[in-house]
Formats: sequence, structure tokens, C-alpha cells
Amino acid sequence: MPFEKLKDKLVLLVEDSPTQALLLQDILEKAGLKVQLAVDGMEAIDQMYKVLPEVVISDIIMPRMDGYELCKTIKSTSEFKGIPIILWTRLTDTQDVIKGIQNGADSFITKCTDNNFILTAIDDVIENSKVPKEFAPGKEIAYFIQGKRYLLSIDPLQITELLLSTYLNAIQKNQELETANHKLIERADELKITTQELRSLNEMKNKFLGMAVHDLRNPLTVIRAYSDLLVSNLNSSLDAQSQKMLGGHPEHDQHHGAIDRRLVECVEY
Repeated sequence: MPFEKLKDKLVLLVEDSPTQALLLQDILEKAGLKVQLAVDGMEAIDQMYKVLPEVVISDIIMPRMDGYELCKTIKSTSEFKGIPIILWTRLTDTQDVIKGIQNGADSFITKCTDNNFILTAIDDVIENSKVPKEFAPGKEIAYFIQGKRYLLSIDPLQITELLLSTYLNAIQKNQELETANHKLIERADELKITTQELRSLNEMKNKFLGMAVHDLRNPLTVIRAYSDLLVSNLNSSLDAQSQKMLGGHPEHDQHHGAIDRRLVECVEY
């Protein structure tokens, strides 16, 4: 298993939407993690006093205590401050990452993202929380990024700028994807309307053809009957051209048969 280290790790999932909570819970439990649910920050804090999780994943907008306040409370409480916090966001507001950093968030994951990315982010923050960090300018500190260990020289300003620029690029890409998705939905709706209109026109065409065939069949039958009567009574006294015009010619009989077949085909269609 690619995430064997995560097996049986306890995750406190803080989310007020039952649907979103169940979706993420299913992903985590299938990877072998244990999941404890809380509907807001206050309930999460109450649960943490009973059982300490390995990591907290929290939505931002929640009743009573939101994700930012939860981060701040955890990082300012001696019993909890070592527990990593991941904010679960939709990447729609540039203030998300800024407020998250201000209140002590350790990482961010986006909703509706790849399952492996979510699990990798959890693995990274748990591993990084185990590494003692003494911040000093120019000092190298070990970081785990996508499961790999890196030694990075600390420059708080550089790291902050990189983090913000990466986040802003992610927001831009997310907005582009949302715009493209809206256009696809609009196009699908247009195609649906067009299909319905074509189906309606086809039904009208079939109805019109049925009426036309019905209205034409009787007069054509009468005309042919009178034509056949004229041919049978006057055939001996008519020249070849007249016989052909009245249908008394083999080619004309074939023509009548073709007309009848077309009429039948139209009615059946």
C-alpha cells in the first residue's frame, strides 16, 4: 500500500456539511485511517480534550467556531499545539491562505481534489510535525514534500512569497476551470434544447406526411380506376401514345406500382 504509514492514524475531520464529511471520511477510511467527526470548531476542541488526533482537517466556514478560530485555538493550547492542521478549502478567496497562515494552519487541500493528493498532504504534515524545527536565518531544516525528504534553507520572506504566489496561481487555475465548466454546462443545455426542437420538428413532419398520404391515396385510386376503365373500353380504338398516357402500357403499369409502393412506405414511416 502506498500509504501504509497512515494506517490506523486518527484524523479529526471538522465539517458541518454531512455530504462533504461523508465523502472525505470514505476516502480516508479506505486508506486505513481512523476518522472522528465534528460539526464545528467547538465540538472539535471538546473531542480533542478526550482523544488527541494525529492530524486535524477542518473546513473554514462553520457555525459557532470557524476553521480560522479553530486553528488559532489549537496552536495557542499547550496540549494541542503540536498537532498539525490542514484547512479544507475551495480555493475561491485569496484571504483563505493568508488568514490560515496568520492563525497557524500547517497545510491546505482543496475540495474535490485527487484522493492521492489528499492522502499525500496528510502524510506530509504528520511527518513534518515529527521533525524538530529551530528557526534561524540560513539554517537548513528537513521537510517532507509528497513523501520525500528535503533540506531547505529558511528564509521566511522567500517561503511566504512562494507560498502566496503558488496559492494565487492555484486560485486562477481553479477559476479558469470553473468558467470552462459553466460554458460546458451552458453548451449542454443548448444542445438539449436543440435536440428537443429537432425531435418536435420530426414528429410534425411525420404527422404531415401521414396526413398527405392519407389525403392523396383516395383521389389517386379514383383517377387510376377511371384510367383503367377508359383503357379497357377504348383500348382497341386508341393509338400507342394515348394508351401509354392512360396507363395501358407495361411501363406505365410499373410506374403505378412504384407510386403505390412509395405511398405505402410514407404511411409506414
